[in-house]
Amino acid sequence: MINLLIEKSKKICLFIMLVVFIISLSACTNKNETKKNIINLDNSKASESKTIFELLNLSDSIEFSNQAKGIDFLYNDQDLVNRFSNNDFYIRYGEYKDVDVNKRHDIYKDKILNWNEEEKNRIIKNIMTFEKYFSDNNINLPSKIYLFKTKDSLEYGKFFIRDNAIFLPESLINGYKENLNEAIVKSLFYMIVNKDEKKYEKLCNSIGFVKSSELIYPKEYVDNKFTNDNDYKIEYYIQGSYSESEFKFMPISYFNEKFDGDKSDIEKSIINKYIAVKIDGGVIKPLYVDDENNEMEGGKLLEINLNQIDKYYSVVSNNSSVSSGPKEILADDFSIMVLGKKKNNENTLNRILSIIKE
Repeated sequence: MINLLIEKSKKICLFIMLVVFIISLSACTNKNETKKNIINLDNSKASESKTIFELLNLSDSIEFSNQAKGIDFLYNDQDLVNRFSNNDFYIRYGEYKDVDVNKRHDIYKDKILNWNEEEKNRIIKNIMTFEKYFSDNNINLPSKIYLFKTKDSLEYGKFFIRDNAIFLPESLINGYKENLNEAIVKSLFYMIVNKDEKKYEKLCNSIGFVKSSELIYPKEYVDNKFTNDNDYKIEYYIQGSYSESEFKFMPISYFNEKFDGDKSDIEKSIINKYIAVKIDGGVIKPLYVDDENNEMEGGKLLEINLNQIDKYYSVVSNNSSVSSGPKEILADDFSIMVLGKKKNNENTLNRILSIIKE
């Protein structure tokens, strides 16, 4: 009887072990299938995430920032302010002289505005139409880019940058999409080259400009000079012939006279010219000439338009309509590439892009 019970117990144990084995085998199979599915799902998510990253890497770095931070950025501009003329002070602060820190604070505080959600969404949506260009071409940008909304009366009603911050006037934000996109892309270009002086020099060389010392501004225009926030160092010249003579030329910008008009007239009042210069003891100075364009002490400035330099278009190209300095020309070329505008000279743009990608 006892032996019979033992035999029966053994059979039950064997049966239980067999059931456990089958269940374990099934669980193992299911586990592997589940793992495979998880891996496939993860790969799918990774692929999806990668796509999202490629599309959103620029817009993800955007921060719509506040007034206090904006004032901090604006205070960090002494190198620029040191170059201001009386007119520069007037169009920014309403006085023909520098103003004290407290007054500047009040001006900035009054003119940096709060963002609303509709504006934020519109800008991000705009950026998403062109940001893939940056990831596709491995163009490095700051990990954080601050955007500030300003009254049109801040500075002179134009967009400008400070370090990795972009200041956009409200009329631009609420105006044509094309103008807003162009302003953002140009601002990104300024950030790229401002952080890499060697890259900027190579870019300037690619369109015929050579680095020198900073220009000693001609005495005729010192008081009426216009200083561009985004390109305020005049230290590149372009060599070319004019009236069958060879010269070095540098860009200058100025008002015809003391500016006291409405700020809406500023852009129309600015004159962009190129003047002949000479290198004297390692210093770049204006060149004064006689009526036959020979150097003469006490003569007149040789002052022309950029497109009057012979063979200008064969070097700089005619993609950009900008007639000021090399940084503005390059920024315009860059926006033509990024935004897919009409290209008149593909070779020039390809040279620019290859240097930016280095």
